[in-house]
Amino acid sequence: MINNHPKLFDNSLGLLLGHAAHALKNALRRALQEAGCDLTPEQWFILALLVENQGVSQRDLAETCQKDVANMARIIDILEKKKFIRRERNDMDRRAYRIYSTAEGSNMINELTPVYHEFRRSVFNVLEPEEQEVLSALLNKIIIQLEQLAP
Repeated sequence: MINNHPKLFDNSLGLLLGHAAHALKNALRRALQEAGCDLTPEQWFILALLVENQGVSQRDLAETCQKDVANMARIIDILEKKKFIRRERNDMDRRAYRIYSTAEGSNMINELTPVYHEFRRSVFNVLEPEEQEVLSALLNKIIIQLEQLAP
């Protein structure tokens, strides 16, 4: 078996952040599956955004989710096939679409919201509320710095 932490990267915050993000995504995927949902964490997050932001453009959605346009189009296609969202031509720009959640999509988010809250609680209860606030503030500082380094 390969050593996944070479000495060069000992105590690497980047590797730790990446590992935590990957583990978090996998655990959320399992929680969604156990709840009988066949959405990926990315699909669930995008659908949740659409429930709260009806009529957003596909481009704005891609920017918000930090996805490239092609990847976002693929996710939108999947959600549309599942009848969780619908696309409408933008009256101002006939080349663009506005994306809306359907009743089925809104219902799915409403049903899964308690599952998501329980998931978050079970993951982060290992940290005291003050520790969660500090972690959040530190991660936001890193995000801001990275965005300035590579706009």
